[in-house]
Amino acid sequence: MKKFLSSFLLCLIFCTAVAGELALADATGGAQLNMMQAAIELSMEQKLDLFMRRLLPTAALQELENGSVDAVIIDSRFVKDLPTVPLAAEALVLYVSSANPGADLTAAQVQEILFSHNPNWKKYNNLPMDIQRIMLKPLSSSGTLVQRVFGNKVLEDEILKVESMSAGFALSNSSSIFFARYYPRFPMELKCLPVNGTHPTSTTIVSGKYPLSLRYVIVYRKKTPALDTFIQFISSEKQRRQLRDAGFFVMLPEITREEKP
Repeated sequence: MKKFLSSFLLCLIFCTAVAGELALADATGGAQLNMMQAAIELSMEQKLDLFMRRLLPTAALQELENGSVDAVIIDSRFVKDLPTVPLAAEALVLYVSSANPGADLTAAQVQEILFSHNPNWKKYNNLPMDIQRIMLKPLSSSGTLVQRVFGNKVLEDEILKVESMSAGFALSNSSSIFFARYYPRFPMELKCLPVNGTHPTSTTIVSGKYPLSLRYVIVYRKKTPALDTFIQFISSEKQRRQLRDAGFFVMLPEITREEKP
């Protein structure tokens, strides 16, 4: 099963096409956007003949360039001049105990703390303690977020890897720093650190002002009726709710009642 999931080819779905054919590439690196489920639902409703697979960003954009795929779901950092449809946003946040003096870290310092051996708070806020690092296990639903933000670097063995957000919150103490996605209802005894002077909020994450935010878009070269059908479908309230339930900020454009599929 793991071997299947790790392969680039995720799904090939055939049905009676109404709006035409659509070839998509997922180049998000493992973000749980549930676009595969949306593709299956569209196919079952016989609205699209849809082909979807997972690719690395460079390969996905190359296939978009040569016409092998019609659109790519990707982190906006990889997109330059092509037209896009905003999809969703998430962010890596640094939770510390309220007893910790805190620090206004740069993105480079965050990376240094995460990937260096035995970091110490004294360098960042004069607290004379080693930093206990906590993160979600890589195979958890948002455990790949660190890799999506910083790339596939090798993590230190001493980092404590937990099963859930609640476990990470429970184990946080005055010396710890918990690397996890933004969660609006974290315990009062914890606080979020700013990065480059910006605190994580729904506004700073969606706008991209918060440095450790990821904003996913659908990039394409040419709009087609099939792509319009897909975008309208995932813009429905049901699909928006699924994105919100998965912990994302929805960035999809609103559609009018007449445009809803």
